[in-house]
Amino acid sequence: VESVKRDNDWREKHMQYEMNMQDAMREGEVRGYEKGSSRTARLSALLVQDGRYEDIIHMGNDEKYRDKLFEEYGV
Repeated sequence: VESVKRDNDWREKHMQYEMNMQDAMREGEVRGYEKGSSRTARLSALLVQDGRYEDIIHMGNDEKYRDKLFEEYGV
């Protein structure tokens, strides 16, 4: 009986741990998405200020080009 109780306690703790890890991962994904969106918005605003409208279109279709612009503008 005692070993069954320990097994159930372990299962409950393990399931709670798994749920906490999933929540933390989701929160990290949301924060990463928000940071990426903010960065892209900032870059877009800087490109508009410089009249680089074609670059805005290009960066939307080309991740490497977007990364190059992030580096160029220090965003």
